[in-house]
Amino acid sequence: MFILLLIFICQYLYINYIFNKENPNIVKMTYSCKLKDEKTQSSATIYRTNKKAKRVIIFLSGGYQLGLDFYISKLMYDLDTEYESFMSKYELICYEKTDKTSFIIYDDIHNYILELDKEINKIEELILFGFSAGGVVASHIMSRCKDLSCKKKIITYDTPWQVHDNVDYFKNNMIYRFDILFFWKVFDVYSNHYNYEEIKQHLTNKKWNNGSDELTEIIKKVHNCSHEDFYAMTGFNFDQTNDTEVYNIYSKNDPFVIRELSHKFIEKNKEKIKFKNNNIEKNVSGHCSDMAFSTSYLSSVIPAILTSIKD
Repeated sequence: MFILLLIFICQYLYINYIFNKENPNIVKMTYSCKLKDEKTQSSATIYRTNKKAKRVIIFLSGGYQLGLDFYISKLMYDLDTEYESFMSKYELICYEKTDKTSFIIYDDIHNYILELDKEINKIEELILFGFSAGGVVASHIMSRCKDLSCKKKIITYDTPWQVHDNVDYFKNNMIYRFDILFFWKVFDVYSNHYNYEEIKQHLTNKKWNNGSDELTEIIKKVHNCSHEDFYAMTGFNFDQTNDTEVYNIYSKNDPFVIRELSHKFIEKNKEKIKFKNNNIEKNVSGHCSDMAFSTSYLSSVIPAILTSIKD
């Protein structure tokens, strides 16, 4: 496990500090909206190629907040440079909002998609591309898009289909406690949350070795939800249209995702899967980072994007 972690660190450092290239076609803009259940208007940062194409790919990062993370920057750059002809038909978009947890941002992005649908006069194809926990986020957003008449596709990349189960797994380890790292990620997000003044009383439990149990308690208190609601919020949403396509791309050797847990979660809910579900396992190491040293990883990404496209 520690060797896999070392490989991930090397990949991460390379993409961020050596590769460090930005897609020159990306335009940064601000998107503002006010949802029905919110008191004030909020804003998000949108990174998009602004081609006005009717086929749309929205990239969603992992962690506990949405941002233009290193793997998204690398993928958007590689897609536009290596497959310029194919990508000319696609609008590439990254949705970033760092002051709101990604597990309650579903309605925000659904609202953005509806406005985008009006802007480009009907989306023809909608692809939600989620990295790590972002794949679960993608499933909840797509479930809200059932009324859109466009072709729908979810692509997950190194995604645990049940995030809580995956994080909870690490709490019994003696040394490799990924759940402690995730606790501090969650704590940091809520410490900078848009409604911090309303939730700060739930952030008093702050010990260096807090892990899965403590982060679960914080999340449930902040959102005033039952364990059942919390579990549904952190798991893949199976409520999809029958013609929605799902492609799961994942590394065989992932230091953070316990793939067996995802398989068990899928098996437990197999009767709910009415959509086309495809697994693409790669014999590589890393977590949303195997794209570090080449573009060979695109051999799995491109077919997932272009499947069923005839023109």
